[in-house]
Amino acid sequence: MAVCTAMSVHATIYKRAWLIFQLLIAGTLSAELVGMSYVITQKCVGCCDTACVDVCPCDCIVGPVPVDELRAMGLPQKARVQLFIDPDECICCGACVPECPAEAIFHESEVPTEYVGDIELNRRFFAEKARR
Repeated sequence: MAVCTAMSVHATIYKRAWLIFQLLIAGTLSAELVGMSYVITQKCVGCCDTACVDVCPCDCIVGPVPVDELRAMGLPQKARVQLFIDPDECICCGACVPECPAEAIFHESEVPTEYVGDIELNRRFFAEKARR
């Protein structure tokens, strides 16, 4: 079963890459859009289910504490915690989206208006992490 899942993720990645390539050649997709990634919004706060981490093929989903510690936390502790997607590592495969029970993950270009600020929150998280 795991092999089938891995193969389907790779097939999805290949199909998306091919589509992006064709759209770029056709001139209907800007290079700036290709550089975008998925974003975890504040809807994740208090949930932090971590199922998205398990399906991510490039391990780009992290939190302020290691995932094993996050999984061991109780709900009261998770009330202040959120996961983030590293925009430099995300390959935009979308595997994380259906796994999120809080429906907190969106492509950067599709983040609902009330969560647009979370795009910057995500960038700041990784900027601060890089400074440490």
